[in-house]
Amino acid sequence: MKRITGIMFPIASGLAFAAYVLAVVSGSETGTFIASPLCTLLCACALACAYYRTRDFRIHWLLGSLACLFWSAADLVWMAEAWLWGADPNQSPLVTWLYMLPSSFFTASAVLMLGVRRKIWDKIQLFLDILAVACMALAVAWILFFNEQFTALLQMSPEDLFPFAGAFSSLITIGCIGAWFLTLERWHLAPAMKIFVAGLLLYAITDLVYSYEYIMGIYRANEFLDIVYLLAMLLAGSGGYLQVRQQSGILTGGSRNRKPSGQRFKSAVLLAAPLFVCLVKGFEWREIAFLVGIFIVHQIISGYVNSAHINDKLRLHEKQMGQLLEEQIALRTQELVAINKELENVSNHDTVTSFYNRRYFLMALDRLLKEVKINETVVIFFIDLDRFKSINDTCGHDIGDHVLMEIARRIKAWNQYDAILARMGGDEFVCALRGHYCQEDVAGLAGELIRKCHEPISVPPYQFQITISVGATFYPDDAQDRGTLLKNADIAMYHAKAQGCNQLAFYNQLIHERVARKSELEHLLSQSDYDREFELYYQPIYDAANGTLTGAEALLHWNSPVLGSVPPAEFIPIAEEIGCIIPLGEWVLQQAAIQIRDWNRRYGRKLRISINISPQQLEPVRFAENLAQLVQRTGIDPEWLDLEIVERVAMNGAEPVAAVLHALSGIGVAVSIDNFGTGYSSLSYLQRFSIDRLKIARPLVENIAVNPGEYQIIKAIVLMAKALGIKTTAEGVETTEQLQILAELQCDEVQGFLTGQPMTAQMLEASCLKIHGRSAGCMI
Repeated sequence: MKRITGIMFPIASGLAFAAYVLAVVSGSETGTFIASPLCTLLCACALACAYYRTRDFRIHWLLGSLACLFWSAADLVWMAEAWLWGADPNQSPLVTWLYMLPSSFFTASAVLMLGVRRKIWDKIQLFLDILAVACMALAVAWILFFNEQFTALLQMSPEDLFPFAGAFSSLITIGCIGAWFLTLERWHLAPAMKIFVAGLLLYAITDLVYSYEYIMGIYRANEFLDIVYLLAMLLAGSGGYLQVRQQSGILTGGSRNRKPSGQRFKSAVLLAAPLFVCLVKGFEWREIAFLVGIFIVHQIISGYVNSAHINDKLRLHEKQMGQLLEEQIALRTQELVAINKELENVSNHDTVTSFYNRRYFLMALDRLLKEVKINETVVIFFIDLDRFKSINDTCGHDIGDHVLMEIARRIKAWNQYDAILARMGGDEFVCALRGHYCQEDVAGLAGELIRKCHEPISVPPYQFQITISVGATFYPDDAQDRGTLLKNADIAMYHAKAQGCNQLAFYNQLIHERVARKSELEHLLSQSDYDREFELYYQPIYDAANGTLTGAEALLHWNSPVLGSVPPAEFIPIAEEIGCIIPLGEWVLQQAAIQIRDWNRRYGRKLRISINISPQQLEPVRFAENLAQLVQRTGIDPEWLDLEIVERVAMNGAEPVAAVLHALSGIGVAVSIDNFGTGYSSLSYLQRFSIDRLKIARPLVENIAVNPGEYQIIKAIVLMAKALGIKTTAEGVETTEQLQILAELQCDEVQGFLTGQPMTAQMLEASCLKIHGRSAGCMI
């Protein structure tokens, strides 16, 4: 069969068809008996190959193959009856039935070809179109050919009615093919199917002509009509051959949503039938009315069907749009859900460490406190990295973020207790731990955490060893609400930080009292009236050699109307912390300058006033300028002012401090290093800075008489100062023996309870300046 579908089929079938045509023309009955069944058998084989080798519309190829096969069988039976048995084949029922079968197969193929329509309204419209075309064709055929022979038709035998059945079958075939091109949808036939359909259409038309000739008694076998029959089957077979060769689809292109070009001609085709009858036979109103009635009925029903079809399409389109809208809504909902989850994750987590942020931790802690059972505790750890700011300042924030991420990873690895972890901001972390814990258990957990965080951290090109301070508090022992718990943990953490590095501190009542005291002092300091609440006390300073009064140190006292007398050691650090030390320091400078001016002018002296300067006071760039204005405003000699700074100030900020000190030296103000020799002593900055005096620290002076080491240190300080041209003042002199030793070591000045306690300006004036009139001022 493969060879048939090769080059052999067109050659063999073409030769067979040509031989049949020649036999008909020459009147050779033998030639027609051989060529006709051979040609139709070849066509049957080609259509059978299309059936076996293709997947689309296989039933059409099978029906076409059977039609050709039965035609070939009918030719063979005709030949046998005519040659072998000498009978008249026209009178043989078997021959008649065999010739009827191809029409049935082709009609079935045409009808099934329309089965590709799936929608119900398409099927109804197709049925109406087929019925209308068939009825119109049958009516036209009846009017033109069979109306006048109606009486003769009634007298025919059943065998004689077979041509009418064939004619009806052919009309159905023509109607189906017509409906194919006049359907509601647009279809494009593949080339192979076009040829096959052309064969079906030619066969149906030929069959109609045969029916007419047979009824009229003018049909003759093996004449031109039989050539057309054979040509129709050759076209059908060629369609099968082309389908196998090209492996093309049945339908190509087109759109199911567009009207066909033949749709607009359907009405014109049906309406052309009565016009054709009028032209051929003349006007007969009954016949024309019947044909027009078929057209009108078809149009009315088709209009309803088309409206229903359009409505169905609209409903389907609406349904599809609804489904599409639902899908889009579902998709958008999924996107919004995903976005909301991402936003929730972002809003609840810290972007650097992936820990919970402060907002989420507060909500989680509220829920946790509500879920705590009786006898359970909640431990709050407040964790702060020591000196983390220096990492950001020196290495950059990117390196700092890597350090934070590593610390977070270690805290997470430590957390084997289902604790809630969060980053509160900056370098502060918090942990909420629920369970049955005592203080000893918590100390062990905190110690483990401190050790983990203290392991070296490598962030190329840097390596760090971080220390942390941990504050801990308990619920419900220390507090009953979330805000107080966090405040207590924060207080404990700062207490731990004050104790040093890698320390743990538990919140307790003592810490609470200290914090409360500090908070009260902060509030009172910020609201204080300097002129009413503060007062300067003065401690006299004497020449160690001759006991002459050389000056005094101004010491600030605070008489709070609420707390009473507050020691400077308590309120000065707080003033520095809250920033009010600068205006308070300016007030002290103003009062001290006015006092030393009054004393020196009144008693004709050149006393010097020593004033302690906070490190914060040196930070403003205008400090020296403001001091110069103070000197000018009060009219004092700059040499009367001696500004005392602590040694660590000179050690920590070399360039800024050097600029300030040189500016002060330019004004003529003396600068002293207070508490010299207590841990920060260095010789290098004494040469760089304009230092006028060293005040030897009290702890060294206290043990000078009993500790040879302290004696040698003070001796070295005095010798070094003399070599550098710097004067020395010993603080904390309380015994005569200490005074004698300092005089022997040639210390320039002394100050302490032995020579005079801190006192008010009036008391110092009365005890040191007025006793002997203008010549007073000797050591008592």
